Amino acid sequence: MRRAAAALVIAGLGLAPAMATAGPDDAAALRAAAWLERQPVTGMPGGQQADAIVALRAAGRPPARLRTRLSRLARVAPGYATTAGAAAKVSLAASAAGADPSSLRGVDYLRRIRVRYASGRYGVTAFDQALSMLALSAAGRPVPAAARSALRRTRGSGGWGF
Repeated sequence: MRRAAAALVIAGLGLAPAMATAGPDDAAALRAAAWLERQPVTGMPGGQQADAIVALRAAGRPPARLRTRLSRLARVAPGYATTAGAAAKVSLAASAAGADPSSLRGVDYLRRIRVRYASGRYGVTAFDQALSMLALSAAGRPVPAAARSALRRTRGSGGWGF
């Protein structure tokens, strides 16, 4: 299961071909993606819309097939993306759909991430930190050395609290 999940994340960030090898976990992931694709987007919160876009891309859906979903997300994203983690989710979805997260319907979600950076940390939670670092990397932007160091310092210490 971990191999399939890791493959989905890597594929979703465009770092490797999606589902290169088929196994039981991969087949389950493809069935889940087919189910997710059938779900209505209307009324879905911004974070769930962003998660769905990344998951569908990770399952091998081409970016062009995600554009309608991204357009719907872009309508609600300005009000949703008020934290580093939420802005990172929108940025990851934009990157997954082949769009520029620095100018999604005139909003720079990468800037929204960067303005919440202080002392090696993005936002206040581990989710903010992890999603922000992933979003910057997916967009081809550098992740500050201090952010990587802050992450490394938590190894073995139990990490950050939620």
